[in-house]
Parts: sequence; structure tokens; C-alpha cells
Amino acid sequence: MSPAGIDTAVVLCGGRGTRLQEHAQAIPKPLVEVGGLPIVWHVVSILAAQGVERVLLLAGYRSELVAAFAAAADWPGDVRVECVDTGPDTPTAGRIHAVAGLLGADRYFAVYGDGVADVDLAALARTHVEAEAVATMTVVRPELPFGVAVLDAAGRVTAFRRSRAPSTGSTAASSPASPAWRTTWAPI
Repeated sequence: MSPAGIDTAVVLCGGRGTRLQEHAQAIPKPLVEVGGLPIVWHVVSILAAQGVERVLLLAGYRSELVAAFAAAADWPGDVRVECVDTGPDTPTAGRIHAVAGLLGADRYFAVYGDGVADVDLAALARTHVEAEAVATMTVVRPELPFGVAVLDAAGRVTAFRRSRAPSTGSTAASSPASPAWRTTWAPI
């Protein structure tokens, strides 16, 4: 059963992985192996274990490698995985905007292809619905070199201070009421 009625997730797999290039020059970051399997396999497995039924891998850099892996992978359970080439230079939110037609009017989760995290998706989705939010995101408390989400007393994001380095991962729930390309994602 999908978490609080959200059955779809988009996984951002388009980055060049510039910080990993000395270790993974020939492959995109989501295909770097951890425990003998690409990171993105672990991300999709976590989503599937919590009831996500459909996953769109939003590929960019070396998208043909992500597509080949997606087609050949032994995905867990009944999760349906589709790779969508969103272009090598498309920015993060632009990738989500590019698949808006595939998402329709439904809510969805958005995660980074290298963001392995133990997030209770059902709780995240319930919080999102109860808050009547346009977007809901998870963040961690430590200040990381990638940027910081500034929260008010109610836990709402009021600002995002970005550092020079790009963020490394996030989990979010989004509503179709606001275009995804206007949503800001924060690192976890």
C-alpha cells in the first residue's frame, strides 16, 4: 500500500557527480556501487519497501547508462521503474518540471539518486497533507557545507542559505497545486 496515497516517486539521476569524478569518471553518481549494487538501486528499494509503486528515474549526464541499468535491474517487489532522459544540462527543478505531464495531478515524492536515507514516507506524506503545504521536505539539523534550511518555530522553511557546494540529497513530498519547478529542495 502506498504511503498516505502517494504511489509515485521521482529520483533525480541527472548530475555529473563532479565531487566523485576521481572515483567514478565513466559513470553517473547514482550508478556508483555500494555493497555491490548501484546507489540508485538502494534508493528505489527503500521507496518500494515503503509502498511506492512507480518510480521515474530522471536521468541527464550519461542517461544511456542509467537507462540500461534501469531496464536490466532486478527491482524489488512490484515497483515499476522508468528512466526518463531530461537532458544533461537541465537543472534540478527543471528535471521535475520536464516530467510534469507524467506526474499528472497526483502528489509524489522527490529524492536524489544518491540520497540513501531512512525516512518514514507515510509520516512525511501525512505531515504534508495536514499542513496543506505546497511542498514538504526533510532536513537534518547539523549545518552541512552544502547549505542550510532556515526554519521558523512551526518547522516551516523560511529561507535556504546555499553554500558554494551543491546539495547531496533530499526527500520531499509535493502537491500538484504548485509547479515543481518553483519548489526548493533542501539537503538531508
